[in-house]
Amino acid sequence: MPDKDTHVQGNAVLDISEQGNPHRDVIGQVPGRRICHSPGRYPAIKNIITAVPDRTSYELPDTQGLSLRELQGIQKTLTKSVQDEKERGTYIKRWYWEELVRAALKEAPGVFGPED
Repeated sequence: MPDKDTHVQGNAVLDISEQGNPHRDVIGQVPGRRICHSPGRYPAIKNIITAVPDRTSYELPDTQGLSLRELQGIQKTLTKSVQDEKERGTYIKRWYWEELVRAALKEAPGVFGPED
C-alpha cells in the first residue's frame, strides 16, 4: 500500500511529497517499487529516457493480386521489422531499465518508494 505521500492513479503512483504538488512524469513501476521523475530534476534519468529507440511502423499493403516475388519482398520487410522490434525489446529490457535503475539509485535514491 502506498504511503500517505503518494496517490495511486491506475498503475501509476504519483509522488506528492514535494509541497503537495505531484511529480508529473511517472517513469514506471516495478513490483513493490515506484519510479517517479520530476521535470528539471535528475538529468541522467531524463537522458536515459530520451535514448529509447522508436518503434518503426509498417503498413501492410493490399496483397491481393501480387506476384510471388512481390509477396516475398513484403515477407522480407516484415521479417526485418520483427527482428528490429526484438532488438528494441532487448535494448529496453537490458539497457533502458538496468541503466535507469542504476542512475536512479545513484542520482536519486529517494525515487524508489517503500516496498508494499
